[in-house]
Amino acid sequence: AGIDPITLPAPSRVVGALWDFREAAFGHLVATLVEAMIGCSLSVALAIAAAIALDRWEPVRRAVEPLLVTSQTIPIVAIAPLFVIWFGFGLLPKILIVVLVTFFPVTIALLDGFGRVDPEATDLMRSLGATTRQTFRKLRWPAALPALFTGLRISVVYAVIGAIFGEYVGATEGLGIWMKLQDGSRVRGDPPDGSRLGRAVRGRRGGRTHGRAVVTGGETAPRPQWGRLTGRPFWLGLG
Repeated sequence: AGIDPITLPAPSRVVGALWDFREAAFGHLVATLVEAMIGCSLSVALAIAAAIALDRWEPVRRAVEPLLVTSQTIPIVAIAPLFVIWFGFGLLPKILIVVLVTFFPVTIALLDGFGRVDPEATDLMRSLGATTRQTFRKLRWPAALPALFTGLRISVVYAVIGAIFGEYVGATEGLGIWMKLQDGSRVRGDPPDGSRLGRAVRGRRGGRTHGRAVVTGGETAPRPQWGRLTGRPFWLGLG
């Protein structure tokens, strides 16, 4: 339809490019999924514990819940670079970003599920002599499970997006940094060699460091081992 394929490539071209560089794409995909899974698992565990605690103590819930809602007004775009500066280019900052973006949906969804429990059912359990723990285990927790799974469905999507964004800010491997390097290669006019970029990102043998670049096979690519070699962002060592 007269659209530049660089601006909007056809799905067939996208699939073909992924197939051509499937080895590099699969390696970066695994790294992103690992970050998303670890971060989401930690987030779900913390969110469930926080939601149960807030449901147990109503005054604490009234004090903390507005803070949780307010925290969502802080853009992750502003926080992610700080995590990279503080924790480097390793796995930790990506996990923290995933935890931040997935904690809120699970917590609020579970609290909403607890709030939808029928008060008459709670009164019936008390009249039967059920303890607070028994009421929670037999009534409140089962009634809140649908809301919990709704929050989990949202958080799984947020986890992958958060991991990719964290990699795009600064990483040594993953879909985010792979896309960023590919985009930089296209801007410079280099061929989109996914294997070369994968070697640059992972820092395989055969590359020789010269200044701020890695020379691989006679070509120059951005130096990838910033955090892995120094444990801190590369710009702190410049000058």
